[in-house]
Amino acid sequence: MIEKSLERNLDCKFICEDIRSSIFPQEFFDIIYSQRCLINLFNWDEQKKALDMIFKLLTFGGYYLLIEAFTDGLENNNKARMECGLSALKPSVYNKYLDKDKFFEYIMDKFIIYEIPSIQHNFLSTHYFISRVLHALVTKGEQVTNTEFVKFYSSLPPTGNYSPVQVYLLKKVK
Repeated sequence: MIEKSLERNLDCKFICEDIRSSIFPQEFFDIIYSQRCLINLFNWDEQKKALDMIFKLLTFGGYYLLIEAFTDGLENNNKARMECGLSALKPSVYNKYLDKDKFFEYIMDKFIIYEIPSIQHNFLSTHYFISRVLHALVTKGEQVTNTEFVKFYSSLPPTGNYSPVQVYLLKKVK
């Protein structure tokens, strides 16, 4: 990803390091963004270490924008699939989806959820339902990605909670 970014000649510096430790001083960043980062840590203890470091690196009132995968969206998607006679989907072996109850219980004294009126937390819900349930029914279970069928219906607004991939904007309050 860094190589691709360098090709764009962006005026920024890239530093690679482990999210569970940092070379930066405490309260260094106003904003931290992660996308499918926490789920690549193999257990809840390691995910908590990463969350603690993010909290430590943020300034008071700073924001943490995360796009991560949660178990509840996958569970709902699998309920719909099973109702239709389809097999359940499993996360990749290298992903550890976050349990939303444990996640919010852990961060509740550190962050508040900052509402983004124009964005639903489960913004990919309709897309996941169309691509993982309806499309699988139409194609009799064949998993084909990026079809015109999915593209057409995925333009519908997000409804329900059928996607593991969800977005939250958290504000550091402590």
